[in-house]
Amino acid sequence: MDAHQLKSLPKTELIKLIFQYRKQLQALQTPSEHVKNGTDASETSPASLPGTKRSQCPVDFLLSRQYQVHKAAWVNIYVDQINIDDLFPPRCVEKIKEMSLQEDLEQLTQLFFIRQQQKIEKIVRNALRYLDNTRYLERSALAKLMAETWQIYLDGSSLQQILTQAIESVKLFADQATWSRWQLRHDILTLTYYEKMNPSNIALRLSISERQYYRELRVAIHTVAQYLVDLH
Repeated sequence: MDAHQLKSLPKTELIKLIFQYRKQLQALQTPSEHVKNGTDASETSPASLPGTKRSQCPVDFLLSRQYQVHKAAWVNIYVDQINIDDLFPPRCVEKIKEMSLQEDLEQLTQLFFIRQQQKIEKIVRNALRYLDNTRYLERSALAKLMAETWQIYLDGSSLQQILTQAIESVKLFADQATWSRWQLRHDILTLTYYEKMNPSNIALRLSISERQYYRELRVAIHTVAQYLVDLH
C-alpha cells in the first residue's frame, strides 16, 4: 500500500493496520529472539504467539456487531474517559498490554464511540423530524434502538412524549452565565421540529447566521440524545 492510499484511509482503518502490523512484527521477533539467545524456537508453543487463533485480541472485537449491540447497554456512549480494562475481556487486556497497544486501542475506542454518537444522533434527528407522527415514531429506528439496546419499549405516543421532554431538558443545562445560549438551542429545536420552519427563516428570526444555526442545532441534538441515553 503506497503513501497516497494510506492518506485516503479513515483513521479507524489506519489504527487497525497498526494493530495488525505490530502483531506480525512481534510474531517475527519472538523466534528471532530464540535464535539470538541460542534457544529452540519450538519450545515456544505456537498457540502463545501473536497472530494465532488462541491468542488473538483483534480490533474486530471492538467493531463487531455483537459488541455494538451489547456494549451500549452497560457503557455510557457519551463518557469522557474510557478505560480499556472495562471494554475487553481480561485475557484480551493482558495481550494488549503485552504488545504496548494501549494508546492505539484507546484511540480506536474513542473513534468507535464518536461513530456511535453520530449514528444515534442521526437516528434522533430523523425521529424529531416526525415528532407529530406517532405512527412513524412507533416504527422508527429510534424506537427500535431503544428497545434493542436499552430494553425500553415505547409506543409512538410514549416516544413522542419522551422526545418532547428531551427538548425541554435542553433548558435545564442553563445557568446564569449560559442561559442565553441554551435558550437559543431550545428555541432552535422548537422552531425546527414543532413549527417546521426552514433554517434560513429560523436564522433570520433568531438573528443568527445559518452556520450558527446548524452548529447550535448539532449541540442541541447531542443534548437530546444524551437525555435518551441516560434513560436506561
